[in-house]
Amino acid sequence: MSQIMDHFGDQRELVARLYVFMGLLDRYSAVPAVVTAMREYRERTPYPPGLEAYLVPATDDDTLASIAFKVEKLLGEERIREAVELALATAAWLQQVAPRARELTPEVGDLSELMGQARQDVQAAAADI
Repeated sequence: MSQIMDHFGDQRELVARLYVFMGLLDRYSAVPAVVTAMREYRERTPYPPGLEAYLVPATDDDTLASIAFKVEKLLGEERIREAVELALATAAWLQQVAPRARELTPEVGDLSELMGQARQDVQAAAADI
């Protein structure tokens, strides 16, 4: 990661925020209540706004990890704006599914608050791109 950080120079904070976000996606990727809430959401809205080009039809334990991988890949390709847009769209989607996930399993905690903070952090760090 240090090579990536060195490569981005002035955008180090943004890259760091995106890596924190990717860590959150990995953390919640295989949480059954989150996966169930995402599936239920996608029954009504198959492709949440901004995620049409990134989601496969099925939602499973790998969905969030796959998005994290795609954010990292976009960074590696220096498609920073797209990485930011994908992260923000994913965070918005998770904020929408968070109440249902918490209803299914209270131990999920405040996923909505975490995603809201992640969105703010990424948006603030991306203000100059």
